[in-house]
Amino acid sequence: MTAAFWDPAALRTRLREKPSPDVPFLVILLALLCYGLIMLFSAGYAVALYRRGDAYTYIRPQLLFAALGVAAMYAASLVDYHIWHKLAWPIMGLSLILLVIVLFMPEYNGCKRWIVLPGLGTLQPSE
Repeated sequence: MTAAFWDPAALRTRLREKPSPDVPFLVILLALLCYGLIMLFSAGYAVALYRRGDAYTYIRPQLLFAALGVAAMYAASLVDYHIWHKLAWPIMGLSLILLVIVLFMPEYNGCKRWIVLPGLGTLQPSE
């Protein structure tokens, strides 16, 4: 890295060039995430304690996935939107292919909603 990288004036210039995040939208999004996690915890606490002996059985994986989702959201926000625009049609095509694949998968828990990935779990394309 060059000395200009650490120069305070150059750093201010680089930061000014980046668009500012949509803070109200971020606050609403995080509030909805927290609300959902609180509702899951309050609804599943007693059931998990009774059935599994651990009151945090249902909330623990959801907290992990929420943290991974927030990290993925941040990583996606660093990518220029022109790249996402170019990838929109291929991503939609992949989604449609996955939705069609579900029709040919064996039943899992009495319905055909999941793609069973041996050793990894399941994938629900509609989500």
